[in-house]
Amino acid sequence: MSKALGLLSNQFHGYASIENGLEVTLAEALAKDNNVTLFRSEDMHAWVLFTCVFAALITFDNVILNRNPQALTMKRALLYSLFWMVMAAAFCGWVTYAKGTNAGYMWMTGYLLEWMLSFDNLFVFHMIFSVYGCPDSLKQRPLFLGILGAVVFRLIFIFIG
Repeated sequence: MSKALGLLSNQFHGYASIENGLEVTLAEALAKDNNVTLFRSEDMHAWVLFTCVFAALITFDNVILNRNPQALTMKRALLYSLFWMVMAAAFCGWVTYAKGTNAGYMWMTGYLLEWMLSFDNLFVFHMIFSVYGCPDSLKQRPLFLGILGAVVFRLIFIFIG
């Protein structure tokens, strides 16, 4: 009998230690990291530069490249994709130059992760366009509004915390 009570006691003790470990982990996960601050005054020029370049590129894409909506050919899609990849690589080069190699690797890792995660969106957009029979010449605007919405909501979530 005492042996069974000992096993039962050990079982509850193990549960308590797991529960305490989870509480400690949760507390550590929600604790403020004093080494990371998103918007610091010394980084203000970088944020302003990034915002200006981003706005210029989005305007260039939507006002100049897509001023006459038309069906997207494979060649044009490849050139657009290469253009945006080169822009991302150039920005990664600037991050590496300004902040160091580690920051460049971290930025490129985040970019590649976002790029991979965006592939499921392609299937969703394709499915929506197929179901509603959207003509190829009208697909640019909803895609642009979807990307703009994603950027706006991410900024909102970043500022909310």
